[in-house]
Amino acid sequence: MHRRMDEPTPGGRHGGDWAPDRLPNGLACVVIWASGTDTRLDGVVRLLAVRRGSGGAWESFEEICSPFPGERAGATQRIRQTFGVSSRDLEGAPAAAEVWPRLREFIGDRPVVAHDGELVATWAHALDQEAALRLTPLDPIGLDEVAMLLEPGTLASLGPAQLVAALVDPMIAPSPPGALQPPHVLAALAELVARFGDLGPAAHALTAFGWLRAHDLFRATDEAAARRLSLSLSIIDQPGSWGGDVDLFAAGRLKNGLVSHSEAELVDEDDPLGLVDPAAAESGIEFADETPLKPDVDEPAPFLEEDLALLDDLFKVHLPALFGAGNSKSNQASLYRKSQHRVAEEVARCLGSDELLLVHAPTGTGKTLAYLLPALMWSRRYGVRVGIATYTRALQSQAMEREVPRALEALNRAGLSPGFRVSILKGREHSLCWRALRIHAPAEGDDPETWLGWVALALFGLRDRDGDLDRFPRRPPVRLTSSTHYRQSLASLVAQVRGRSGCCSTQGDRAVCAAEIARRRAERSHVVLTNQSFALARPEFFRRVVFDECEHLHDQAMSAWSHRISFTEMRRVLRRLHSPDNERDGYFRRAKPPLDRLTKYLLPGTGAAERLSASRQLWTNASSAITHLESTLLEYERWRASAQVGRSDAMEHSLFREYVDASGQAEHLVTARLNVVMFLGRLDGSLAQLSEELETMGLKRVARIRRALELARVEIADVGKAVDAWLPIDEGAPRLGGMVFHDVERNVREDLMLAALVLLPGDALGKYYYPELGSAAFVSATTRIGGSFDQAKSYLGLDRVAQKNEETGEFDRTAGTRRVTTFHAPEVFDYERVLVGVPRGIPPVQNREAYLDFLSRYLPWYAERTRGRMLVLFTSLRDIREVAERAGPTFASRGLPLFWQGMDAAGKEELSDLFRERVESTLFGVDTFWYGADFPGETLETLVIARLPYGVPDRYHHAQCAAIGVGAQRQRIYMPRALAKFRQGFGRLMRKASDRGVVMVLDGRITERRHGHFLKELPVERPGSWDPAAKARMSRGDLDLVSREAFAHLGLLADMERRGLSPYFSGGTPAQAEPIRRAGRDLPLELSPDLPLGAMFDSNDGPLEINESDLPF
Repeated sequence: MHRRMDEPTPGGRHGGDWAPDRLPNGLACVVIWASGTDTRLDGVVRLLAVRRGSGGAWESFEEICSPFPGERAGATQRIRQTFGVSSRDLEGAPAAAEVWPRLREFIGDRPVVAHDGELVATWAHALDQEAALRLTPLDPIGLDEVAMLLEPGTLASLGPAQLVAALVDPMIAPSPPGALQPPHVLAALAELVARFGDLGPAAHALTAFGWLRAHDLFRATDEAAARRLSLSLSIIDQPGSWGGDVDLFAAGRLKNGLVSHSEAELVDEDDPLGLVDPAAAESGIEFADETPLKPDVDEPAPFLEEDLALLDDLFKVHLPALFGAGNSKSNQASLYRKSQHRVAEEVARCLGSDELLLVHAPTGTGKTLAYLLPALMWSRRYGVRVGIATYTRALQSQAMEREVPRALEALNRAGLSPGFRVSILKGREHSLCWRALRIHAPAEGDDPETWLGWVALALFGLRDRDGDLDRFPRRPPVRLTSSTHYRQSLASLVAQVRGRSGCCSTQGDRAVCAAEIARRRAERSHVVLTNQSFALARPEFFRRVVFDECEHLHDQAMSAWSHRISFTEMRRVLRRLHSPDNERDGYFRRAKPPLDRLTKYLLPGTGAAERLSASRQLWTNASSAITHLESTLLEYERWRASAQVGRSDAMEHSLFREYVDASGQAEHLVTARLNVVMFLGRLDGSLAQLSEELETMGLKRVARIRRALELARVEIADVGKAVDAWLPIDEGAPRLGGMVFHDVERNVREDLMLAALVLLPGDALGKYYYPELGSAAFVSATTRIGGSFDQAKSYLGLDRVAQKNEETGEFDRTAGTRRVTTFHAPEVFDYERVLVGVPRGIPPVQNREAYLDFLSRYLPWYAERTRGRMLVLFTSLRDIREVAERAGPTFASRGLPLFWQGMDAAGKEELSDLFRERVESTLFGVDTFWYGADFPGETLETLVIARLPYGVPDRYHHAQCAAIGVGAQRQRIYMPRALAKFRQGFGRLMRKASDRGVVMVLDGRITERRHGHFLKELPVERPGSWDPAAKARMSRGDLDLVSREAFAHLGLLADMERRGLSPYFSGGTPAQAEPIRRAGRDLPLELSPDLPLGAMFDSNDGPLEINESDLPF
């Protein structure tokens, strides 16, 4: 027998006056199959719903609809692929507006759960209007919203079809995956609730504690949010009202009362997380008995012949069989990638030697598996840790989630015993510190957004075995009237609970700190996926490394070994410690900094109170010293402005050095700088003593204050280091070395900044870093520029590798270059599947206002015709924001999701997930979206490059020119960086052999002689040349003709004609319409494809004229 789900669970009722919503008629579950999200141009294919009848039996509603009434068109290709509906299925079907009133009557007054709450709400509103229904608008709870509430993390970022596939038994999953029906949605919902039930009473109690506090507070500030939260909690709390018999869903694991009858006595309001441990703690136990691996070998460790033979089998036999599972052996054999195999052989040889291997692996090589498999084999053979250093955290996640499981399965197929260990290691600040989350539980007076965010973080910690905050979503788990305050509150909370250096000192705290667990796991792993900045900052951790997307190593070295800090940042650090003018923030108070909060806890005259007083006085001294330093620098800026008169931009880089070196001129500057460092140091010492005093007092709530003091000390120390590096002082006098560029800058917000930048990162890599490596492979699709490795070697410092002379102990600057080898893998993709469009007649990028206005009109126009599926690469966040704000309303009116970097504080990983799951979306990105972003298939069919990715010459640029010469700087640093970024951006389109798409370059400079090397880096046909390799076709003409050819290449012209959309941006057929021609027969371009780099960029030329808006930030 089974207990009835409507029986209450034992335990006291928890939380204010909340009670679950009465659901006498249960819920209605609604699913809408639609050809898209644009209610003007798309159509509804099928309406489905289920409800519980009065007798408890299930009742269903299903109706096929004609998506395009009055048209002869049947099922489009998208409808057939997504839903498995044919044109014959649609014959004689009524319009959705005719069916809709009957569905509304079927739903009645029941609350609605939907597969996609936003889509159902959008179509419900449109169909209500079309059917002239005057009913209360549907406000469905989406399956994704419940997932966000119960399992914030990777699962919550999935789209409806993927979410159902992840939650339901594969035996009952829909086919095709998009053909969801209400039972699928209810089964997935039941699984979510059952998983929450599996967490246990303590977890139920603490989440109910937080949710109900948020609900009570929302009733005063956001009544709609309170209502939606209450309904969501009622669905979780009362599955008996919608789930039927116990065994129907989730294998009988559903229970009523998880919220309303949670055990309140299990929650200590001062420490709500005291009775639960994070998932990371359990994962840490799994490897606790393993011995840490060595960072390098003491003796030669070649890749053995028997291992090379096994490596051959992996690539020739096991990987093809793995990727071709279910196919014949002949089809599996066709999946063998010779290029990938050759890269793997070279990496294997490199790992077993002392080489520094530079590899060109074109897009499509499959380079991740090519270095993962030999790294795993060699590491386990010799017990040595191997680092895989990528540029972005997204690349780490992609490798871990997609390629590592494939590599391990291939090794298993090859007969190798299990036990390979792979882990991710990021900076500590990317991990959740459970101790910090415990002491930052919300308190009386905190706003509902803080309570809601804290519960989300707690559930995330209970679920995510890595505690990786990059996987934590920043979207609110409940639809709010405005999400701005939630994101701000969450950002503040997340900043407080990030792992920090030395954040957990006791054994118990380290056992539940995800940052500490990640470090211990990495020490014991054969292969560690990390980022390049970590590998550079901790060279002792890895001596054998593979650098993926290695072209970033130059800039990463500059970042890792340099210092930049603004006066705004300095003051922000101090204000997080003490804020004399702390005030209320709207309805709720703003949290007080620790030196202010301590006042009410300490009795006057005690040692702790005296130390607090001393700390506040030192805070005032440090704040005054910073203000004085800023005023002396304003005086320097006035001197610099007068000294610039008559100088060219190229000569301004030396002004700060001249000012400091001038006798007596900078004495007041040196004094101000000494005072800042002195008072910051004294403040740090005083805070350490204050923290020790507090530890002995045993006061409640003081743990949070001590944590805040610890974080403040770390930040204060960082500020002191940055100021010290900006103006080094020896025996009271400035000492500016030749390897660092010292300057005073203004950032984009016009904040005054101090800068101490490694002048030549390539030289620093070659002299200090590479000699410490046992071996390394440098892998990228951009290591061959202009058909040669020379530019990449110069840029990465591989032409200047030092080596220690064992006899003299001195370093020879270039002796280590003998270790450098190269390998070029052949192209993989058939680029005839790509069309490159270079339209004429659009506003030049130099005319910023006209150009951005054009983008704001053209991009939504284009996206409407392609149904999104577009990535637009910018070089400036400022441009992204302006275009997104101008074009956003047009995208919204077309029902096309638009995501852009910088929107609502969404992280890059979150934006990537949203773009993948919302197929009809458009994404605007900078920087990291040029590199490594992986959007295969229909997610991305049009790539737009808004501007050529030039850097903007600044004083740092000119200082490099002064150090090594203008021509050398351009050829070794400036152009290699720009060309590599451009080619990486182009590579975002083709991610697998079956991909097809368009690259639109909207910067007309690409066809000018001076900028022509960008085009030379692309695999495109060129006028008058013949190349047997498959090349992309290039279309060059006016915007209307290029756009029409793009739509033709994508096979969209018939669909556009059916939808009544013109392929011409000007609105009609161009006056001089002409047949679409291949690029080889188009008008000649204004460049010579064989012009060498040196000739195109003469060493006597001045800097390229770059628009200010090309700044890469």
